[in-house]
Amino acid sequence: MKKRGFLFLGILLVGTVFAFTMEQGLKVTILTGDINIISPMQDNIYDDRRIPVIILLSEEAEYLKVSDNGGRFRNLCRNCDSLGFWSTRIMGFDEGFHELEFVAVFSDRTVSQNVSFFIDSKDPTITKTTPARNQVTNGSDFSVKYTESNVKEILLIWNPTINLTGQCASGEDVICNVPQVDLTAFDGQEIEYWFNVTDIADNTDSSIPTKVLVDTTSPLLTVNAPVNTAYGRRVPFNLSVSEDVTLDLIDNSDLSPTWKRICSNCNSYGLTSLRTKSFKTGMHDIVIRATDKAGNSDSEAVSLDVA
Repeated sequence: MKKRGFLFLGILLVGTVFAFTMEQGLKVTILTGDINIISPMQDNIYDDRRIPVIILLSEEAEYLKVSDNGGRFRNLCRNCDSLGFWSTRIMGFDEGFHELEFVAVFSDRTVSQNVSFFIDSKDPTITKTTPARNQVTNGSDFSVKYTESNVKEILLIWNPTINLTGQCASGEDVICNVPQVDLTAFDGQEIEYWFNVTDIADNTDSSIPTKVLVDTTSPLLTVNAPVNTAYGRRVPFNLSVSEDVTLDLIDNSDLSPTWKRICSNCNSYGLTSLRTKSFKTGMHDIVIRATDKAGNSDSEAVSLDVA
């Protein structure tokens, strides 16, 4: 009689919770154990903090109680139905991992059953991407800033899609820098890109599609003077570049060599610029670098003997 009653209750349960099972994808299977946990499902990942708790008991129990992650027990019911107990209760849980222990006290025994699951109800949030709209890129400056505690997948989407899964960490205000993207086939063209960040519950945030101009061609820098020549402390530099650039100089003969700015947005296309810099007396090993807006650069080394 106990078994027939339990199966009959299972039929009632399926009809009663039909709407829930359709939405959650549950398959209700009636087992013959003392405690059968229908929901939450073992090892499931939920995108909602409110989860139906559905329990079947094989016979009348004095009471049923539950503990979450080793915390104190609280009662779910007393004098549970002798035909088999079913209860659909909506319980609220915090974000993260949960292990529930259900304990049923019968007239002649006490039985426990555990189930573990994970909750990730917060959608990922993308707060910034680079390069910005209408900027010029050579493929070295793609990045995404986001907040997500449980990253599953990160995609840079343009042509083709680049999968960054495993290269970007989980956390708050994380900045993930993309390795060099090969854009040589799109030199001089405009492309549109965006990022997708997906968590383990398959919640996804997408950045706004952004158009940028591709420039993978390096500027051409020519240093016409000086070249291995002795000068006074003020040395004229006759430089020509193939496009608007930023010019920097480093003196590797210094005790602490650092790049120093010569000029920004220097020269129109093909125009020659005459610049004069001061140096201490002695030998100097100079490197001059020209960098365009996309980050492409050209450099040339010069040796100076300053009297």
